[in-house]
Amino acid sequence: MKVQALKLIMVLFLISAETVLFSCSAINGVNKTVPERKGVISAVRSWNDVEIELSFIPENILKQRFGEKNNPFISPISFLKSNRLRVFELKIANRGSREIVLYLNRVEIQFGGVNAKPYNRFQLENFWKPRLEKQPDYEKWNFSILRRVVEQNVIDNSVKIGKGRHIDGLVVFKGPFPDYGRAVVYIPLFSERNELIKIFEMKFEF
Repeated sequence: MKVQALKLIMVLFLISAETVLFSCSAINGVNKTVPERKGVISAVRSWNDVEIELSFIPENILKQRFGEKNNPFISPISFLKSNRLRVFELKIANRGSREIVLYLNRVEIQFGGVNAKPYNRFQLENFWKPRLEKQPDYEKWNFSILRRVVEQNVIDNSVKIGKGRHIDGLVVFKGPFPDYGRAVVYIPLFSERNELIKIFEMKFEF
């Protein structure tokens, strides 16, 4: 009888403890399946001797890196939701025996029913140029500085990654993206002969 009573007490104690922990989590809004939206969110994929890391960079981190002015990676002041920018940092390491090629215009994001290709350097510069020329909010910005930031950080239209080499840079998408939801970024890699080697699916939840 004493053993059974002791077991009953232990079960009741565990149930009470779980209830308290659940209540605390609910009060504090804890949800371990949802990443912290203010921080960098990363996805890593490996295949054979190739490793890809894609990280979403939120606006507060972009401002820390590139400042409040002349920053081409923060969404412009606009009433149009279609002008929203989503910026990712892409790193690719090639430890294989053959060269691989990344074409920026073959990368794609699917997010909230929106399919979009990344802006290349030229497109991103042209996106900002009329704003700096016409909008008073950007009268203190300098297009030459902004262009230099784009050229130094945005991945080029095509990049060859040789054996034992790696690359990193920013990939910028524009579109009417939602605040929350699941997104998938597709990154295809090709051989020197333009043959598709592998499509990497990088999944994110915002």
